[in-house]
Amino acid sequence: MKIDKLIIIVIICFQFFGCKLINPSNNSSGTFTYLWIASHKDTYISCGRMSQDGSCPEGNHNFGDITWLTVSRTLTGSLRTLKRTYVDFLLPTLPPGTEINKAYLELFHGGSNEDGKTDDLTLEIQLATDNWNPMTLTYNNEPYFSTTGQSHGLFLQSQNWCGSEDITQIMTDAISNPSNFYGFVVDYSTWGQVDEMEKGFRSNNHTNRTVNDLDNSPRLLLKLELPSGSSVNDIVMPPLTSDNDLGHPPGTNVLILRSSNGEDWPSDWNVVAYDG
Repeated sequence: MKIDKLIIIVIICFQFFGCKLINPSNNSSGTFTYLWIASHKDTYISCGRMSQDGSCPEGNHNFGDITWLTVSRTLTGSLRTLKRTYVDFLLPTLPPGTEINKAYLELFHGGSNEDGKTDDLTLEIQLATDNWNPMTLTYNNEPYFSTTGQSHGLFLQSQNWCGSEDITQIMTDAISNPSNFYGFVVDYSTWGQVDEMEKGFRSNNHTNRTVNDLDNSPRLLLKLELPSGSSVNDIVMPPLTSDNDLGHPPGTNVLILRSSNGEDWPSDWNVVAYDG
């Protein structure tokens, strides 16, 4: 990692106090500020055998301590199975007048056609509609989310980051009203592509992640235009929540954010940035 091109910020989150970023540099005119925020909780739910009425007798299993995420759909005769992923992020408080220029959700897919199916697929991301705990979430207690509401594509790639369409409006609304933001649901419902698929992604508690390295956990990417006179030091992160699944309680050092100033995304971040 090229430190001269990247400012890495360690966030020390306290249980009852917000966290300010420590970075003395000011944002110069015409220069964007880029944030890479790693998920503070994620998991997946699974229904191994769905009944005709949509219920799942085997849908009470929890996968909060698993080090990967999964999205799958199968349809074999009358047997339907599925797995979908939940991912959430701590949202920053931005200086008044900050404009979110671009926003993306990205998940890292380490496999390559690992299920025997093509990786040339589009997944769907929806907004979760209520709070959830990765250590108790199951198919049978998952919060409702609308399959007919606002959705965006997440474009699968082999052994690489998989980037979403631009979700600027979603994140503008979420940061303006963070109490109503519960993260994302990643699903596969475009049956016209392939009838059966199962793809895996890096979780935030993957064994390669440490308190000093974000690794390839799910990330939220924000391109910001800060108001004149503001710097990244004026961005405030909330405390680490008690229902995180990072293996660290509130009050410990957790690297959940990177920041950089420049004219474009840092090349070391390998941002997919789909705008098609």
